Amino acid sequence: MTTATPAPLCSCGSVAAHKIARRQTADGIRLDLWSDGTITSGMGFMLQGLGAARSDYEAERDVEAGWLLFAEVELYDGAEVARLAKCARKAVRQRSDSPREAMLRYFRGERVRTMKAGRTFRWVA
Repeated sequence: MTTATPAPLCSCGSVAAHKIARRQTADGIRLDLWSDGTITSGMGFMLQGLGAARSDYEAERDVEAGWLLFAEVELYDGAEVARLAKCARKAVRQRSDSPREAMLRYFRGERVRTMKAGRTFRWVA
């Protein structure tokens, strides 16, 4: 009997979840981004209100949202991080033209124009 090996989520080829980035908030709270998209505090606890990915596809989106968050997290306090992470995940999920701008607009409560999945444009001459 053969068992299928899971496909690696990380570019390093490792299948097990491991830390891929560490940043600090403006008020000194340490955050870690994991290869499966999980964001934890320095003590290893997941941020409140952020669930774990249930599939490889969700994990890839969560990692993309994590990198989006970690580019901005040093400008925000620890109390704002969970909400900013939710906005980053929403921006990635909505496939906006500029995910960073979309994340910040969601954070400010503004409306964001998004691209519809599967819509293609044809040029007719």
